[in-house]
Amino acid sequence: MKMFKWFLLSEEDARLLAPIKHLLPDRPANIYAWLPTEWDGSNLRKNFDGVWTIKIETAFQSYGIMWNDFKIFGGSFGVRNSTRLCGFLSQLDLERHPLFMSFNTIGVRIMEGRQVFPFAFKIIPSLISYSKNNMLITSNHGKCLGIGALLYILGHYRMALKDTSLINLTGPEVFKMFFGVGVDFDQHFNSKNMQLKTSMIHEIHQSNDEISDKFKSLIGLRAQHGIDTEMGTVSEVVLDKLFDSRMEIFSQKKCNVVAFIARKSNIDVGVVVNPLGKGNMIDTRTISKYRDALKLFKRLNLPLISIVDTPGADPRSTETENGIIGDIAELTAEIIDYPHPKIGVTAGRCYGGASVLMIPTIYGGAPSLAIKGSHMGIMGKQIIRHLLSGSQRFLDMWEAHSAYEEEMRDLLELGLFEGEFDLDGVSQRLDNFLFGTEKEEAIVKIQNGIQIKIPMTSKRTMRWQNQ
Repeated sequence: MKMFKWFLLSEEDARLLAPIKHLLPDRPANIYAWLPTEWDGSNLRKNFDGVWTIKIETAFQSYGIMWNDFKIFGGSFGVRNSTRLCGFLSQLDLERHPLFMSFNTIGVRIMEGRQVFPFAFKIIPSLISYSKNNMLITSNHGKCLGIGALLYILGHYRMALKDTSLINLTGPEVFKMFFGVGVDFDQHFNSKNMQLKTSMIHEIHQSNDEISDKFKSLIGLRAQHGIDTEMGTVSEVVLDKLFDSRMEIFSQKKCNVVAFIARKSNIDVGVVVNPLGKGNMIDTRTISKYRDALKLFKRLNLPLISIVDTPGADPRSTETENGIIGDIAELTAEIIDYPHPKIGVTAGRCYGGASVLMIPTIYGGAPSLAIKGSHMGIMGKQIIRHLLSGSQRFLDMWEAHSAYEEEMRDLLELGLFEGEFDLDGVSQRLDNFLFGTEKEEAIVKIQNGIQIKIPMTSKRTMRWQNQ
């Protein structure tokens, strides 16, 4: 016998969802609650038992919401609501819906004793399984303690409120018992400090409305064309030429790459780009952001375009101690395993181990493109001449190879590059990459979190519809 099922909520029931009004769609929608089969329609908030499990269905996109109600047992995870949440995740996974989880919880429901552990901690494998197939966006609108913190960090995109969010494995009362009152819990574990010192939080926002706007943009329910970046004039000119519109993601994570969900010829693509003409050494923070972007793009089923202008990986001792060698190896594995079409574009420099960002054909990428004036190699020519200056024989060997590298003849023969082009030429070849040379099909739409293909003879629709 089924323990839970979907209940279509009436308008009167829906009014009880006022705390999450910002998460509801602007357009007409059906709202369903995942509740015990014996629910008789009364006391909706009480029956949610501190963990709201809701599905929103619109004509364009459907999605799930998990929201902690702190007024009910501190939004804690107990035996019954944890069992219901696991069933909710399984159902959303079957229907392939993205999920927004917003936390304000003390963690497991300690009032129920240790019996709660196998039920509450079963949520973790259930959420991991769900997130392998679907987009998971997490947010923190209050306390995010204990198991709440473990669930929060599983999100592909993680946000928090500026003034009210706290994240830690335990609460302030227990913390003070063991570490004394001299430590300010709120100061150490607020969202701003946690974003600064850890990789847990991608973005901090002033209000729940801002968080819901970003969520709706990510799942395609709200257009977001305007962006404000610090990339510089050169970058903006190149990006404006290559893409019709773009939305920056992970914008608060400052490093030597910028990531976008962009639209080109009515197709959504994932873009990671170095700010062109700047220093751009690849460090651990840059790799971390690149990996976050890959995870999100993978869940959205987006083709990947990597635009590279970097002198290479940062060789300084601080970066080696931070684990950059292992990070590059792991990023390489993730680029190789990226399951959707992928291509690299050199827009300046591409040297050394950083060439992994070019997604070469040996890593499953399409033949790369180069913007005219780009430079590629093991190292810059001036550096190589300095290294080989002590051996005329070695220098002559390199000079002979270097002459053959003019106009990319070596890379073209190896099939690693398609060629060197001006911006119009690169734009045209990116269209060929996205549509295929015969233009039989194109990825054109997100439906229930999955991009689908339709014949080119059909009317193409855009993921970000005009509002």
